[in-house]
Amino acid sequence: NLLWFLEDQTSGFEHLRKVYREFVTTKEGINAFSKFFEIISKENAVTYFHCSQGKDRTGFAAYLLEIALGVSEEDALEDYLLSNTAMEKRAEALLRSVEYKPFYNEEYKKNLTDVFSVKVEYMQSAIDAINELYGSTMAFIIKGLGVDINKLKEIYLSE
Repeated sequence: NLLWFLEDQTSGFEHLRKVYREFVTTKEGINAFSKFFEIISKENAVTYFHCSQGKDRTGFAAYLLEIALGVSEEDALEDYLLSNTAMEKRAEALLRSVEYKPFYNEEYKKNLTDVFSVKVEYMQSAIDAINELYGSTMAFIIKGLGVDINKLKEIYLSE
C-alpha cells in the first residue's frame, strides 16, 4: 500500500535512500547479500536472480557482483541505471492505473515515479555507508560479506 506518501513529495525518494543504506547496515541486509554470494559461488551452479521489481535488491546484487569481478564502479553504476529503461513502461502503466483514484495528486505521482525508478542517489546512500563502515566497496564484499573474490573470478571469468 503506497498511500503513505500522499503528502510529502520526497517520501518515496527518501524511503529508497534509507532502504539502500539498510542493505549494508542491517543484519538482514548483510545476511541476504552474503547468502547471494554464497549461492553464486558454488561451482557448476546455475543461478537466476531477481526480485519483485528487479531493480533494488537485484540491482544492488548485480552492482556488487560486477565490482567483485573487476568492473569499475562507474560502469557498474551505469549498468544499474539501465533498470530505468526496463521499468519505464511498467511505471507508466502503474501511473495510468491510479491517476483517476480519489487520492491521486502530484505528490503521489512524484513518489510513485521515484519508487518505480532507480537513481544514482539511491545507490550512493549505500556506497556512502559502505565507505563509512568498510572503506571501499571491495572491502565490503570481502570483509562484510565474506566473499572469496579469487574463487568468484575463477568461476565466472575463466575461459
